[in-house]
Amino acid sequence: MNASDLAHSLKEARLSAGLNKTDVERQTGVTRKSVGMYESGETSPSIGTLLTLLACYGLSDVAAVILGLDVSKAQKLHGVPVTANA
Repeated sequence: MNASDLAHSLKEARLSAGLNKTDVERQTGVTRKSVGMYESGETSPSIGTLLTLLACYGLSDVAAVILGLDVSKAQKLHGVPVTANA
């Protein structure tokens, strides 16, 4: 997945979750400006931020695996709780 694909996927995930950037900021602490930069492809989120956004959007660690992330390593490094959806 390239940066452009990630940017598009993040925006689609946020919109599918019915969230605006302000909602995301309130729920995660990730600023609206940062969310916009991630969604435009101007910059990419750290793995910890990406996992936080995925959790906010209601996506499971399966989504992180699809994105090619090592979830257990990310959890250890960033202390981000990610659980599988049943």
